[in-house]
Amino acid sequence: MKHYIKQRFRESLLNEEPSDVDKIINLLKSGDESNIELAYALGEGQGINVDELVKSIYGILLTKSKGNTIKNKLLNLSNLKGLDLSNNKLTTLTKGITNLTNLKYLNLEYNKLTSLEGIENLTNLIWLRSSNNRLTTLTKGITNLKGLDLRNNKLTNLKGIENLTNLKVLYLDNNKLTTLPKGITNLTNLKGLYLSNNKLTSLEGIEKFTNLERLSLHNNPISDEEIERIKKLLPDTKIY
Repeated sequence: MKHYIKQRFRESLLNEEPSDVDKIINLLKSGDESNIELAYALGEGQGINVDELVKSIYGILLTKSKGNTIKNKLLNLSNLKGLDLSNNKLTTLTKGITNLTNLKYLNLEYNKLTSLEGIENLTNLIWLRSSNNRLTTLTKGITNLKGLDLRNNKLTNLKGIENLTNLKVLYLDNNKLTTLPKGITNLTNLKGLYLSNNKLTSLEGIEKFTNLERLSLHNNPISDEEIERIKKLLPDTKIY
């Protein structure tokens, strides 16, 4: 059966019309319950093992979903609001994750990720935990986030952070940041900003964070004079 599926994939590359396998895959990826039912019906009619296709698309994600059959696991997976993939030795975003467009909470902590490419498809995501990875840059497009945890990565810049204007909590401790981009002052909804254990010497524009309740700065090469300046600009913020 696996040989048959691979053969159908190869055939689909040579033909302008999508193969039956391609049609079924597109239906499965949609995440829509009626489309998933249709995919299984088409597979049965064409003698295609749809369970194997589901496994090839979603892989480890199926272990995070309840159900006594692959089909039921997929149906439940499509409706997931929260997903924990921490401690899985992931180097890239696992197969199928970008199809889970109902996700609101995603935990990717303690993996080996160097990029979050594709996560921008999760437009309903409001909390992302991706600490203790190997990230060097942010990924654009996750603009609905309210909470973002990027502690213990290798971030040297925050290009794109200016677009995350809905953020209320941002953890950036233990990275390699030397400056904050001017655009970060767009994040006026921030209530918690955690920057300890970086290489920051100043925080220009910090006065724009009028809603900030907590600011963590310890273990940065910031002078006492700069700390005092920040405290005067943010008298109602707890700074430590």
